[in-house]
Amino acid sequence: MDSWPLAKLGAPHHDMSIFSACEPKNHHLCLVTFAHWSTNKSSIVPSPISDFGYNFPVLRKSSVFLFALLFCAPLLARAEESTVLNLGSAREQQEWNMRKLTELSPVQNGLHIRTSVAGTLLRPLTLSHGIDVVEITYTSPRGGPFALLWQGRDAGDSYYQLPLNLGPAAQPKQFIVALGAVGNWNNRPTALGFSFPEGTDVTIRTVTLHGWNVVEKLVENVKCFWTFDVIAPHSINFLWGPLLCSSPAARKVLYEHAPPIAHSGMRVIYAVLGLALIIIGFRTWFSGSDRNVFVRRALLVTFIFWAILDLRAGAEFLRNWTTDIRMYVSEPAGRRAFRSLEFFPDFSAVVAPILKDQPKYVLLSNFPERYIRYYTWPSQPVQPSAGSGALYWLVYDRKDLTLNPEGRITDDGVPLSPPGSIIHEFMKGTYVFRVRS
Repeated sequence: MDSWPLAKLGAPHHDMSIFSACEPKNHHLCLVTFAHWSTNKSSIVPSPISDFGYNFPVLRKSSVFLFALLFCAPLLARAEESTVLNLGSAREQQEWNMRKLTELSPVQNGLHIRTSVAGTLLRPLTLSHGIDVVEITYTSPRGGPFALLWQGRDAGDSYYQLPLNLGPAAQPKQFIVALGAVGNWNNRPTALGFSFPEGTDVTIRTVTLHGWNVVEKLVENVKCFWTFDVIAPHSINFLWGPLLCSSPAARKVLYEHAPPIAHSGMRVIYAVLGLALIIIGFRTWFSGSDRNVFVRRALLVTFIFWAILDLRAGAEFLRNWTTDIRMYVSEPAGRRAFRSLEFFPDFSAVVAPILKDQPKYVLLSNFPERYIRYYTWPSQPVQPSAGSGALYWLVYDRKDLTLNPEGRITDDGVPLSPPGSIIHEFMKGTYVFRVRS
């Protein structure tokens, strides 16, 4: 926070500039960035600034409000602070300490990590700002589990960990970890790092540490309260929310984890409602009113909070209903998208007839196999490792898979299937593959 020069009490009456510069285009801020000490009143009052067309009267009652504005102005000026740790830089790589990571190699724009045993990658931290969000830019052919590690100032040699899971990413992808609601998180850790299990294959490009000020966090909590859950295939009568989060990045990925890494908004609802009822009770008691007055006021306040929650639930229901009508019900087969499953239900319905006489088939998709089982029963989906004898391989939304010259489906050069050919391609990365007999 910038230091503010203060005039001594009893000094001659004069204007005092709080900020060093104030341009005319920001005259609405200039009004509250000039003040003077009144020698006969112990309060700060605004000086009229006639140069910009303002001539406000001196209002002693507004002193507290104006002081609050003065206090919040530097906070608003620095809403977000970020520190980027570029793991493609040789200088940054020297800051990290590895343990049991024998296959760690610098590559262009990042650090490639392959593990045959579990290992850790740690870095000491000395930042001038707090950390609310960790953003990891990475690529990985398969994705997989990992853990975020951090060391608090009072943790000694111990580390806390948060288990997470990376998705496959052929192109650089951002993975956002919102830490505002994580237990034992210290927004100024002394060290930060990652733990990788056996079989990890990931390239980390950058690790960006974001922090926001108090004002921005309050604003984001209000926005998060009105942010609705993602429409999942099972979203019928259960939805998460309302939730609270403290940053734009956390709001962006609010419902990507199950359960969400966020506080329940009902904490605030119950706290404010309880406080309101206590205030109503004291006011009724001190004014000498009867109990009926308290009951009426308490019911009115409770109804207001209920109406707010009902308005939110109703708005979420209408959002989900209109989305289903627009994206699925009103579209023809082949163009419709069912919530987060997108084209997958239509794909399953189309391939079901060719699998009718097959005991099993191989499914290569990032979607869970349970969604296609309903369409292909009694034929069962299996993994490539159990695909021996399967005639058909179904590939859905796997642009990272390719066919080698032998006609085998390969993943990063590793053959997955026997030789065969694509008998029908819906779009790039989505097709039906038949094994040569």
